[in-house]
Amino acid sequence: MASLRSSNAPVAVTEESHERLYEDGVALMEQYETTSDLDDLATAVSTLRRAVELTPHNYPDMASRLANLCTSLLSRFEQTGDHQDIAEAISAEQRALELTPEDHPDMAERLANLGTSIHSRFEHTGDLQDLAQAISMKQRALELTPEGHPDMASRLAGLGSVLWSRFVDEQTGDFQDIAEAISCQRRSIELTPDGHPDMASRLANLATSLENTGDLQDLAEAISAEQRALELTPEGHPDMASRLGNLATSLHSRFGDTGDLQDLAEAISAEQRALELTPEGHPDMAWRLAALGSSLWARFDRTGDVQDIAGSISANQRALELTPDGHPGRAVRLADLGASLWSRSKRTGDLNDLVEAISAQQRALELTPEGHPGMAWRLVALGSSLSARFERTGDLQVLAEGISAQQRALDLTPEDHPDIARQLSNLAVSFQFRFEHAGDLQDLSEAVSTQQRSLELTPAGHPDILVGLHNLGRLLESHFLHTGDIHTLNEAVSKFETGATTTFGQSDIGLQAAKHWARLLEKYNPGSPDILTAYNSAIRLTALTTTLDQVLENRYSQLVDTSGVALQAASAAFAFERVDKALEWLEQGRCLVWRQLTSLRTPLDDLRRHDGHLADRFL
Repeated sequence: MASLRSSNAPVAVTEESHERLYEDGVALMEQYETTSDLDDLATAVSTLRRAVELTPHNYPDMASRLANLCTSLLSRFEQTGDHQDIAEAISAEQRALELTPEDHPDMAERLANLGTSIHSRFEHTGDLQDLAQAISMKQRALELTPEGHPDMASRLAGLGSVLWSRFVDEQTGDFQDIAEAISCQRRSIELTPDGHPDMASRLANLATSLENTGDLQDLAEAISAEQRALELTPEGHPDMASRLGNLATSLHSRFGDTGDLQDLAEAISAEQRALELTPEGHPDMAWRLAALGSSLWARFDRTGDVQDIAGSISANQRALELTPDGHPGRAVRLADLGASLWSRSKRTGDLNDLVEAISAQQRALELTPEGHPGMAWRLVALGSSLSARFERTGDLQVLAEGISAQQRALDLTPEDHPDIARQLSNLAVSFQFRFEHAGDLQDLSEAVSTQQRSLELTPAGHPDILVGLHNLGRLLESHFLHTGDIHTLNEAVSKFETGATTTFGQSDIGLQAAKHWARLLEKYNPGSPDILTAYNSAIRLTALTTTLDQVLENRYSQLVDTSGVALQAASAAFAFERVDKALEWLEQGRCLVWRQLTSLRTPLDDLRRHDGHLADRFL
């Protein structure tokens, strides 16, 4: 190595000088590829640069020499991030392209390489002009590549990547770009033979594009592609952790659309494996911890398992510790931690958690610049926490601050934004709190109209529709009780009925809607045959809720609820002289209770060993 470097001492310029310098530069690049020694790379760059400087402009091999100089500069840029290297590399490639005739066999390759270099610069500078130029280069390269060419797959993959970048980074988010990117990436995979070393990365890139369409079928294809990419990734591969993280992100997204806890469990498992493979000090450690914290929080929100929320808080705290002051990700880390602390406070009633949550959320907002896309949701989160603090303290000033934050969030959120419905729903809850405390009917009317808007803006088939129907039913019932308006009572009954008969969303929310439906009919329209229909829905939904999705503590309390629903339903059936229906529902209730008892037998046996009297109370 030392002798090769020493051969690059200054030499007299002769006709042979540029030849020898070029050969030495190529040899040093080969040596660097073996040793990864940055000194070898630096010497290769300076040697190849000098060789190009000494090479006559009309030298037949000048374009190739420029291309090799570019390769060395790009290698150093990847290691050091020095913008001067990428600028010089692009300049060398542009000169090489100018020297290449239109019909030259290397023209397509040089266009593709120039596009890659310009795209690399875009990723560091964010200059959209570079991105447009990179796309143009990649498109021209593809046009010059004949069908059946061995580089067709890689050029399709390259064009797909730059189109995806434009979709993600431009403000417009043109779906034509993402559609074309997906088309290119699919064709690239079709042309990539099994066993090809780039197959896994191409599958991973396709998955990334598919995740951005918002289509559930595309998301399923993305998950399938990520799973295939993982199968092709050997243990110990440097991309294993990132591919596990990407799969987890897709699974979590599908959980958000479908509510399938199995997807969330698999996401958490993948995130935990990714963290195990991430060494301390790795730059991705913080966001992987944050991703795990988010998934654990989502599972806690469904199951109520306090171990999950404790794990979420721990992961978010570690992620925050690893994110230094001034880092652009610090605000989102604070927001995530605030959300986890708020959730635990809501479950346990711990005021300290709530105070810490509000503090974290306020700090997150302080670090969020005006116009930032995360501003609205962080205002929503702070508003919810302040509303929760009002519930504990009764301080109307705190609630007013919460409502103000939520209204600011709405002002920042366009009508067609996917978060608008949830923001409206949260604001409706705050208006309801203020009405219940201060008794101003205007607040109750605001709560009703705000929840109605939320429901109107929730996409058909979304799980939040069921929550919105239930919440609106409760608000309309409250409005009837305070005004005597029979129209609002009928509307409340209608919303509970729709919620109870909806076939998607959380079954426990549907069960609550069915019980409210039956209760209102029994109280205000006791002769309605719909009472039996309501209880029929309640029994059906009780069967769906008595699953093992919930933590042990919740399943114990569900035993009492299950038997109670069956008894109420049977009582209503007897009132209508439907003895057959009463017996049917009692038997169904008995079977449901027995099934739950069977699943809980081992935990009860364990409990009896510690406290027999307490165990007997559950039987």
